[in-house]
Amino acid sequence: MRVLYLYFPGPMRSRTVRVSIYFYGGLKDHCDLIVFGPRAGSPWISRNYKVFPYQEDMQLQDVINETEADVVLFGGIRSFNYFYKQLKTNIPKVLLLNEYISLKEKVRQNVKKMAGFFDLSITRVRPNTRDYGIPAIWLPFSASDEFYTEWSSDYLDKRNRKIVYRGTTRGQYPYMVRRNAISILEESGLLAGAKVSKRNKKKYSVRIHNYPRDLKLYVGGLSCAWSDWGETPLKTFEIMASGTCLLTQQFNSIVRRELFDNRDDIYVTYKDDCKDIIKKAEGILYNMDKTKEITKNALDLINKNHLDKHRMKELYDILEALVKGKEIPRRWRYE
Repeated sequence: MRVLYLYFPGPMRSRTVRVSIYFYGGLKDHCDLIVFGPRAGSPWISRNYKVFPYQEDMQLQDVINETEADVVLFGGIRSFNYFYKQLKTNIPKVLLLNEYISLKEKVRQNVKKMAGFFDLSITRVRPNTRDYGIPAIWLPFSASDEFYTEWSSDYLDKRNRKIVYRGTTRGQYPYMVRRNAISILEESGLLAGAKVSKRNKKKYSVRIHNYPRDLKLYVGGLSCAWSDWGETPLKTFEIMASGTCLLTQQFNSIVRRELFDNRDDIYVTYKDDCKDIIKKAEGILYNMDKTKEITKNALDLINKNHLDKHRMKELYDILEALVKGKEIPRRWRYE
């Protein structure tokens, strides 16, 4: 099977890269993957992937004909916008989404335009594109190889007894709980310090190659759950795969059932108002026997079901079924 991946990224945040070209590029281990887009010719991409030369005025069907692709992947809404008037193709079209797409009215209107153009959308978060008439498959987030950790009885003993947080602290609604949690843990002295990034002046931002290293330096890792959105942040899997004890809000019932087998022994939860977060953080840092048990359970689950290699196989099976006109497999059900 030959897959054409249209790569039209927006601002190149660390997370944007991790969930786009770093992730979907893994298809090259399962099939013939060709990348096309204005940034596809960058040295890193051209070294690691097969790239079709980008020409701004080239028609999508011409790219498909030249590459002999069996299916085309639109790497987000920007790809759709670029080829908006060229969507009549002779092969299946799949929209890839890494964000919850009902945040802004402009985005909602764009998605409504897409209905009827796409054969399928594959979403890393709650698959609500079906609300707009696009069939959707849920392909949850997962952890890449950089975070992979094998459990041992003493690895946490070598780590700093702090809670680590790395990422954005923006002020939008879903980040408010996270900002409150960070503030409380900072004041209590339980949060690991972070140097202000010289590049973007953000206190807890780190370069992409330093992020896995930072998570593995500490006993606990802070995240949230965004349960009102129905999302499971990427950090969930990265922290757990690092062998770091996840400190998070509780996930919604579907996520707990589908991804975590309704287990409460693989992470530690704090309340949305963060009133118990100091107690929960101290429990992670000062009851190491319990923390080791939690991280062992988490690593067993993540390494069995939630690494990128698992998602790549799931993604390949989905695309193969679509190309062959067979029933689409659904490993995870958001319903």
